[in-house]
Amino acid sequence: MAIYIEINKKYEDKLVVIYIYSPSGKHSGELLIHKHNFELCSILSAEGEEDDFYVFRAWSAIRKCYSRDGQFPETACYAA
Repeated sequence: MAIYIEINKKYEDKLVVIYIYSPSGKHSGELLIHKHNFELCSILSAEGEEDDFYVFRAWSAIRKCYSRDGQFPETACYAA
């Protein structure tokens, strides 16, 4: 089964950044990342998401972009 998660930045300030993620065309969820330690907080799980399956993959895609570019991306995606 293929997985595609679209990720878009919703909000950013000096302390946190919030993203909306949408797995494979399903209803979206929201995740918050604390900038000082990259701690993940799930604000709203995507509909039908079990065990934070999509949120961790979205978080890893954002973290990979941040590691590569040194800033939080406006958009990102996860595909597998």
